[in-house]
Amino acid sequence: MKISVMTYAFGRAFGRKEMDVAAFLQMCAACGVEGVELGGVHLHGTPDGEIRRMVDDLGLAWPVYIGSVDFVVDDRTRFLRAVDAAKAEIERARRLEVPIVMLTTGSPKPEIEEARGRALIAEGLRLASEFGARIGVR
Repeated sequence: MKISVMTYAFGRAFGRKEMDVAAFLQMCAACGVEGVELGGVHLHGTPDGEIRRMVDDLGLAWPVYIGSVDFVVDDRTRFLRAVDAAKAEIERARRLEVPIVMLTTGSPKPEIEEARGRALIAEGLRLASEFGARIGVR
């Protein structure tokens, strides 16, 4: 068994600009964890090549890339934009050579019935998965 840490565990620190990806990676390496799971929302402003280099230079594994999208919307145009965002996250993970993509899919909304929200998530994941399969990400 190996231990990894995800950036979402430090989401508030990232949000308050008290931590950036470089500081997160340094902390993980100093703590002796073997891997990191980096969320795309926490990587803004840092070029992909630089992120990959930092991870590799610190000897960390990067088994999971976390992409954030929101499929739970009650407008077809917004839903399709979310699907496009999921596709972009999958493409980014492939460029970064991260083997697994985890997609967060959005939260329930009071104006959208729960069953409808689940159906939107299922459809969004199906479309994203089909896209991933077409570009060789499974």
